[in-house]
Amino acid sequence: MAKLTRSNPAAGMKAWDSSEDASMAIRGTSLMLLALLTIAPPLTALAASIAQITADPAAYDGHVVTVSGTVSALRSRLSHKGNAYETFELCSSSCVHVFTFGHPPLHYGERATVAGTFTAVKHVGRYTFYNEIDTSSRDVHAGSSAP
Repeated sequence: MAKLTRSNPAAGMKAWDSSEDASMAIRGTSLMLLALLTIAPPLTALAASIAQITADPAAYDGHVVTVSGTVSALRSRLSHKGNAYETFELCSSSCVHVFTFGHPPLHYGERATVAGTFTAVKHVGRYTFYNEIDTSSRDVHAGSSAP
């Protein structure tokens, strides 16, 4: 039976002695990949209402969500490092806090749709934020259409 080599045996790497050893290595790699996929947040956004999210924040914590609502408490700011960002509340029957880098073209009272990672409780320095959607790597769209 031919040996399958994982790497260079001369470099101190073990060679597989049989197809059974190779099969065990493949199973181990598959289990590790399955574990990573199980704990990783979903890559697609969950469509949910703001009321659903605020009623059960733990169910959405760490997940990418897409929500629509009305913009309020819009604040344009500049960080100590000079990075432009905005925070605002997105509301329907309840509200979520939204953080985004840059200054998307939003106005108070306007309908908007955002997609981002929801965090039930987020600590940043001495500040604590509740029910926040971080859209840093995603778009924020004015109007009621989905991003």
